[in-house]
Amino acid sequence: MQTKTSFELKDKEMSQTAKSLIDMIGSNDEFFSLLSSDLGVDNYVKKLPAKELFQVCLFSILTERDSSSRVFSNFYDNYFFRHFAEIPSTKRLSHSSIAERIRQISPDYFKRIYAFVVDKFQELLGGKAQKLCIYDSTTLSISSKLLGFGMTNGRNKKEQDNNTKKSIKLTIGFNELIPNNVIFHKEQSEVGDNLAISKALLRHINKDDILVFDAGVQKRETFAKMSQRNFNIKNLKKGSKKKKIK
Repeated sequence: MQTKTSFELKDKEMSQTAKSLIDMIGSNDEFFSLLSSDLGVDNYVKKLPAKELFQVCLFSILTERDSSSRVFSNFYDNYFFRHFAEIPSTKRLSHSSIAERIRQISPDYFKRIYAFVVDKFQELLGGKAQKLCIYDSTTLSISSKLLGFGMTNGRNKKEQDNNTKKSIKLTIGFNELIPNNVIFHKEQSEVGDNLAISKALLRHINKDDILVFDAGVQKRETFAKMSQRNFNIKNLKKGSKKKKIK
């Protein structure tokens, strides 16, 4: 008796999950067709339509595969992916073709899909007057041979000058469970959380929300600006001087 591998079982389950997500975004391809037409991402494209590329990325995320053009190419040998994406069993794509398509497609296509999905999930979760919103930052580093801009990390100027890596900082805001605010930082002045997270906090709209953020935000100027916008500041750096106003 032949048994299914854990990968096969997971692929089957995630294929069904992915299909449900696609159906939730838009039935009968209406949403994807309108988006493709609006952005022109499928003009003169024959091999890999934008929706199919999105399905490849979604399947990779759900099955926890490493994201690379070679992995994406191998999906076309996977029965569950072909069934989910509704593509012919004979279709194959080289990793170079997929890599070139990723390089050329507008990032706005995926940005618009994400914004649409966030709105859909917000409807399912139900609107609440007060939400728990979490803000945090992380740093991504890559060889300076591949990235010509960004910040450098180092304890002193000599270490920074000799650094062979460039970094980009990301601040991500979670509205309840959904990440809905992402800011990229590349300037050296934003290497610390004081400035990076502060930018995101000052963009927050609903003053009734509960904001949770890293203790690295300690600049009094940031809290003063938030107070001016009627945010209720509950916690400051330990030992901060306070003046009671009658």
